[in-house]
Amino acid sequence: MNKVGADIEPNTDKSYFVKNENLEYLSKVKNKKIISLAYDINETWKNLSKKRVENVISSLKKLKYPFFIPGGRFREFYYWDSYWILRGLLISKMDKAAKSLIKNFLELLEKNNFIPNGTRGYYSRRTQPPFFCLMLKALYKYSPKFHNLVLTKGLKAAEKEFKFFEKKRTIDVNVSGIKYKMFMYRALRNIPRTESLKEDFENWFNSSKKAQKDIYIKFKTAAESGIDFTSRSFKVPSDRKTIDILNRIPVDLNALMYNNARFISKMFKKLGDFEKSKLYKEKAKSIKKNINNFFWVPEKCMWCDLIINTMGHVNNVYFSNFYPMIFGIKPPKKTYEEILHFHKRFFFKNKGGIPAGEKIEGVNEQWNHPNVWAPYNQMMIEFLLKIGQHKKALLLARKFFRSVLVAFKRDKVFYEKYNSEIVGKAGDGGEYKSQSGFGWTNGTVIYLIDQFGDKLIKSKRLKGKSTTK
Repeated sequence: MNKVGADIEPNTDKSYFVKNENLEYLSKVKNKKIISLAYDINETWKNLSKKRVENVISSLKKLKYPFFIPGGRFREFYYWDSYWILRGLLISKMDKAAKSLIKNFLELLEKNNFIPNGTRGYYSRRTQPPFFCLMLKALYKYSPKFHNLVLTKGLKAAEKEFKFFEKKRTIDVNVSGIKYKMFMYRALRNIPRTESLKEDFENWFNSSKKAQKDIYIKFKTAAESGIDFTSRSFKVPSDRKTIDILNRIPVDLNALMYNNARFISKMFKKLGDFEKSKLYKEKAKSIKKNINNFFWVPEKCMWCDLIINTMGHVNNVYFSNFYPMIFGIKPPKKTYEEILHFHKRFFFKNKGGIPAGEKIEGVNEQWNHPNVWAPYNQMMIEFLLKIGQHKKALLLARKFFRSVLVAFKRDKVFYEKYNSEIVGKAGDGGEYKSQSGFGWTNGTVIYLIDQFGDKLIKSKRLKGKSTTK
């Protein structure tokens, strides 16, 4: 039997990387701590860029091009992680690496009609949050030299993924005799996750007979959502065995699909295909209407996941509730500023950045308080800049950057997640310890340096309490 990791090897092609002294986004940065951290991240790309070893029996899918792994225990190419990796590559002018990343996705879509969770055989029946259109948007915005790729092969693949979600990941919700189509995650096979057999068996063994009947498919669906695990999908927030994800329609996925429909519409318009452009514009309009009609909770001043059997809502505060806002959906009779003010403690009062959700007693899942995730913070910072809230954006950028900087100064690694209460502490909870690497953290930090430069550090003295793991 092969050793763990024997099926991948480093990508040694130097043309995929950029030397530290050639990082253009650092041209106006003078702070040595920021420059040093950027250099360390740039060197980390070499550790995360891999190729499949030929003639080795493996569950790893064959890909034509080198790929980036997130890091730590993750030794394969993952779907939604790759969006933030791509953002970092583009800012770093690692054009060949970025193009190869997209070409791998095009190949996966061509073979599967969707993008799998990751590039292992056992991931082949489930997907992840559909960020492919956002990747194409980033590539298109980056340089005209990628326009043809995006408008031809990219757009064809994006439409294929959209149709997959329409056909395989929707549910008709009947309200007063009228059916409304909404998107939800749904794994297909009621067997344990290959990558988490021990944990799934233990949860099954300790569950009631009723829960045992479909607990595996629920866990796999949670993994497909990318948010495994979070109390937002549990009946009892502190008990993973009460997972109810097949009875909950996620607002974040519906907001993503709204964004994807809008992007596809705009790309068809650029091609002069006005009929298809109109078709996807109408799809976006329908999704947006459903989001505000069924997910918006006025008294909570936020959108919430919909519970199918009661038509009620998951009323706790989670970052995922604000995806509609981030993707440009204005709420009924409220402004973005009113939402930000109503939830100011959640967004702006934590020392280490925005956590995955509000604090709930007894909950110890990784997509819950106090964990801070790079994707969520990057998305909010970018949104704040878009609506002209520059001071708030800088405030959040400083918090997340400081946590990464303090942790790296102490441990010499970039973590998968951090702690919102203690600056520089790695996140925890869930099925495994916080991993190092780490793809989406690296991409987010590069984005922050590119946006804010020297402003990321308020003074010469690095503040933050050093902690031990």
